[in-house]
Amino acid sequence: MPGDIIVGRDGELGVIQAFLEGTAGRPTALVLAGEAGIGKSTLWLEGVESARERGFPVLVSRPAEPERGLAYAGLGEACAYMYEWYDGAHTWLDRAIEMNREALDRDPNSIDARFGIAMVYYHQGRLAEAKRTFQSVLDADPQHVLARLRLGMLVERTPGADLKDALTQYRRAAELRPHDDDPWRYLAGLHRKLGDDRAAQDAAVKVIEITAQKLEASIEDVVLLSRLAEGYARFGGKEETHATIRRVVELAPSDGLVLYNCACAHGLLGETNAAVLFLRRAFDSGFRGVVNSARVDSALESVREHPEFVRLVAELQ
Repeated sequence: MPGDIIVGRDGELGVIQAFLEGTAGRPTALVLAGEAGIGKSTLWLEGVESARERGFPVLVSRPAEPERGLAYAGLGEACAYMYEWYDGAHTWLDRAIEMNREALDRDPNSIDARFGIAMVYYHQGRLAEAKRTFQSVLDADPQHVLARLRLGMLVERTPGADLKDALTQYRRAAELRPHDDDPWRYLAGLHRKLGDDRAAQDAAVKVIEITAQKLEASIEDVVLLSRLAEGYARFGGKEETHATIRRVVELAPSDGLVLYNCACAHGLLGETNAAVLFLRRAFDSGFRGVVNSARVDSALESVREHPEFVRLVAELQ
């Protein structure tokens, strides 16, 4: 491709160049779409070459026909993550369900696509549909840990639901993936909600142990550090929590995700003002979906009724 001249595509090439120039420091995606034969591959190759010239690492995949459904499911997952962890724009959910339905058309047995559709229902608050679809994922793959975790979270979101059902899902997820801190984190929160302080403490210790072990391989991983702060907070270790948060802020003062995790740690300690302050900082640092997450995160339950939180939500919506 280097040295070739592309004629009559100045507008499209300009879009690609502007996209590459604006990608630094933030998650983003560029999708080339259109009918077959209009030159998408030529534009794509030019974009790849331009990215390499700018020093971007480039990974290229060409799925075989039986794998094309998986590619669409992957795009759907990326769109869902953009909704949940970037800006909370509902257009991402529309795109996610479109991609996952395309994946199912190509592979009706795709568990990834089915899970992706369940996630869209979950984010849209269509809890009954989400529950049925997550359950269909587990019927096909009983060891699908993420489906079990989301089913547990769904139970916690459903008024009047039996929280023991969530407990069952979290415990099974912990059995399947004992070295993952997520199941233990949800167990710690749920045990606390159920008034079982001893079990909540035991689960919090597991969160701390697992996260600390991971940090041995990368001592300055700010995401892990922020999750460790949350683990200390679940255990009630105020001094350890504050010390870890200070370190996180020193290393990454403008990382929206880690600032959000710090807000959760403050919320678990009942430090409402500090939690709201960090939520605002997370938003200002680029985590635009902070309100959607804060509304359902069990770590922030003690904060949600506070007037400062209510004002923040009203302001950021």
